[in-house]
Amino acid sequence: MKKKQLHAYRREMQMIFQDPFSFLDPRKSVMEIIAEPLIIHKRFKSGVERNAHVEHLMDIVGISRRFANSYPHEMDGGRRQRVGIARALPLKPCSADF
Repeated sequence: MKKKQLHAYRREMQMIFQDPFSFLDPRKSVMEIIAEPLIIHKRFKSGVERNAHVEHLMDIVGISRRFANSYPHEMDGGRRQRVGIARALPLKPCSADF
């Protein structure tokens, strides 16, 4: 695939790893981790809109908003797994409607 085709293809699929601690960037907050795909694929023009969407995704997967500025090492395994799920949802893989 060409680079442009691969970029479009990656919007259609997202991976959720079994061990969330190994793929979450320890230098980024939960908010930054979930927002990363939105930034890469330029889904929102303003940071305010993007952050509101990230908070909505946190609500969907059951992560309290008080964890938005937390880092992966500060969370238990279940919450880290939910961060991975929330990170996979913003691009609507498999035409999920969120």
